[in-house]
Amino acid sequence: MTKKIILVLVLTLLLPLFSIAQCKEFAKNEGLPLLGPYTQSGRYHALLLYEGEQIKMYKTLTKGIDYRFILSVGDGLPQNTNFIIMNWKKEIIFDNAKNDFDKLFDYSCQKSQRVLIVVKVPRNNNSEKEKSACVSLITGFKKTE
Repeated sequence: MTKKIILVLVLTLLLPLFSIAQCKEFAKNEGLPLLGPYTQSGRYHALLLYEGEQIKMYKTLTKGIDYRFILSVGDGLPQNTNFIIMNWKKEIIFDNAKNDFDKLFDYSCQKSQRVLIVVKVPRNNNSEKEKSACVSLITGFKKTE
């Protein structure tokens, strides 16, 4: 009996780690090829998200640097996932809902600033079961010419 309990506990702890590793691999395969002439910032965010979930991230941008933001959404989630970037005054810099749900955004930073990045996965009301998939955000940069 105790072996079964230990097995359940170990699986409970290891399954989230497996999904995180799976999402990081997804980010490498889906997002990195879209960086083009940009250099990867060294960090990317890859998470398993469910329908109806939203995440918020902060990123500091430096004046004189061009940035590329790439959102990748796994097949299990709606492709109209919303991707918004706002400055500290909550003024919208980019909203992909106003740009055909584009998953790529290039931004030339004119002043150093901290931005808020929000990713909202819509809920599919037609689905009986709540779906999940990997969602990643990769940021690349290059110096302005």
